[in-house]
Amino acid sequence: TGAFLIGVIAEWLLLREDVPASWRLFLVIGVLGGYTTFSSFALEIVALMRDDKLLRAMTYLLVTNVAGIALCFFGVALARRVA
Repeated sequence: TGAFLIGVIAEWLLLREDVPASWRLFLVIGVLGGYTTFSSFALEIVALMRDDKLLRAMTYLLVTNVAGIALCFFGVALARRVA
């Protein structure tokens, strides 16, 4: 839901020139980014793709997920070893 909402609200606010940038930052980064960090990640991927940076978007997607899972695995392993 967070990824869907951040897409809708970010784009709607981007298209409305009468909405101050501070509202966009507050709603998109503050509220929805706090609701789920995945929504911010998804928005970054969509923004890169919209800017025709497909390779960068896919690299970001792959590296972030693989590195995140690997680091989580190592964190669990470290915690088990220390405990």
